[in-house]
Amino acid sequence: MSDLPFNKIIGGGLPKFLNENMIKVMAVIFMIMDHIAVFLVPTIAANSDAAFFASSANVLSLINILRGFGRLAFPLFAFFIVEGITHTRDIKKYALRILILAVISEVPFDMAYFGTPLNFEKQNVLITLFLGLCAIAGVDSVLKLFENDLTKRIMLSLSIILFACVAAYFLKCDYSYAGILAMIALYFFRQDHVKSIFACCIILICGYS
Repeated sequence: MSDLPFNKIIGGGLPKFLNENMIKVMAVIFMIMDHIAVFLVPTIAANSDAAFFASSANVLSLINILRGFGRLAFPLFAFFIVEGITHTRDIKKYALRILILAVISEVPFDMAYFGTPLNFEKQNVLITLFLGLCAIAGVDSVLKLFENDLTKRIMLSLSIILFACVAAYFLKCDYSYAGILAMIALYFFRQDHVKSIFACCIILICGYS
């Protein structure tokens, strides 16, 4: 994904075991926890005779805990997407890989949510990541191409971001326009990780308020 050591990208200071691959594994685990909360826990609760699942308060608490951890997955994946865009050698191949994975993932996603292999009521989060990737790549190109024209940089960048947000909203992607804006924030504040984390969290919180 990146040509730079992960500790250098995020500023160093992490424990040795907390490397790039480990954080990717953590993101996947968080995502699995979120899916367990959404798909498995309600089913188990509805079909189990266990005393724990007989209490709706217990079930709700379990779901909230799992989803609390699960919501950490998207910011981590978004972070890696932004870093990948910044350091990849071929942005087109990078975007194509994400798009192929998004299309493949849509079938099991729709099966889990709607019980059918194709449903347009909601799209999986990889499509959100793909749209965010395209928006950031477009903005990055505009900023480089019109380095000496501030008006064009602002207007074209805003147009690209707006298009991606509208697409995410009408396609009903997971995290919708908030996911796109969170990725944009990570991109613009990528040199200051405190600001990038703060901006990303604020956008996601407001987007789901």
